[in-house]
Amino acid sequence: MDEGGLGLGIILAISTLGFAYASLNETAKNTCSKEKSGSQPSSHLLTLFLVSLIVASATAISISLSDSPRLFFIIICLFIPLCLRLIFLVTTWVAVNFPRYTSGILSPVSIIESLLQQAYRRISPGRTDGNRSDHNGKGLNDLGQGETETIISPEEEADLDERERSMIRSILRLDEYNARDIMIPRMDIKAIDMTEGVQLAANVMLESGHSRLPIYEETIDHITGVLHARDLLPLLNSKKKLPSLKQIARAPFFVPESKRLDELLTEFQKRRVHMAFVVDEHGGTEGLVTLEDLLEEIVGEIEDEFSTVFEPQIQTNKKGELIIDARVSLHEVAELISFDSNLSDVDTIGGIVYTQLGRVPQTGDEVEYAGITIKVLSTIGRRLGKLKVVYTPTE
Repeated sequence: MDEGGLGLGIILAISTLGFAYASLNETAKNTCSKEKSGSQPSSHLLTLFLVSLIVASATAISISLSDSPRLFFIIICLFIPLCLRLIFLVTTWVAVNFPRYTSGILSPVSIIESLLQQAYRRISPGRTDGNRSDHNGKGLNDLGQGETETIISPEEEADLDERERSMIRSILRLDEYNARDIMIPRMDIKAIDMTEGVQLAANVMLESGHSRLPIYEETIDHITGVLHARDLLPLLNSKKKLPSLKQIARAPFFVPESKRLDELLTEFQKRRVHMAFVVDEHGGTEGLVTLEDLLEEIVGEIEDEFSTVFEPQIQTNKKGELIIDARVSLHEVAELISFDSNLSDVDTIGGIVYTQLGRVPQTGDEVEYAGITIKVLSTIGRRLGKLKVVYTPTE
């Protein structure tokens, strides 16, 4: 055999081993996952294997007896597909009949393969921290159709619908946003002075529909605790002297505005609390975040049987214009329309109106910013209500 033939043989051998490993490993994993359903391997695999073996053997003999370069080339072109088909059938038959044994043998190679894939992802351009990228790059956080295999197997991905893919994307994006992005603003916090009585606190709870009620000393900037309905309501029928709100309130949990949502979720689990108060650099109360707010970032709006009719914060009218609640965060709007949302001193779409006008907005006011036009549709006192947002792409 000359050097060319030897080189061709080595290339074929390496390619064959690679194909065999991929086929064997994938089939073994698929079969292991289907064992619980009781599905059995097809009996015709062995027949196909024997037929392919005979054809491949005949082709190999023809190659060895051929002295014509042209005939040799033609036979090689026929032999390679047959060889790959034979390998596929052999590995499939072995993996289907002995999946756990096969997976055990291949596990060291699979580990090495996994490590190489991780190393490749870390050095690939456009990726940061190995598993996420910025808003303009494309990483795991920008998973789309067919891309979720970066964190799940192809078989599992095939069973995912768009809602499940959306949930995966939302989970991966938790580290991109902070507490300030999803907090209930200070003006919307339902709270009560700690000097008030138990009966009044119970009434406020019933009116607001919340099972937790913050209490403060003098101003809402000095939150002293959180009342729980399960602690408060049993006292209403008590004939003993009622305790003060401070005595039955639980300790509050404070976080800075910059607290990342993934870290906040971990803190909620560790501390076993459902509410956190967001404070600014001066210690003043900026807003609050609940566990429900965090979960809604993943699964969408959560409504229970006692909720009133829910009006979406973002709607589209017949002209295709966006009707948005002024309290909607900029990052939510930026997911729908492309514009510069990286404003250090503005968190909501309504904040743009305030900064552009330089005064308290009124119904009918209109501002333009970064290719979008925002019109004030309604106000509630000095606060903004609904806004109409029209996006005009720049040429």
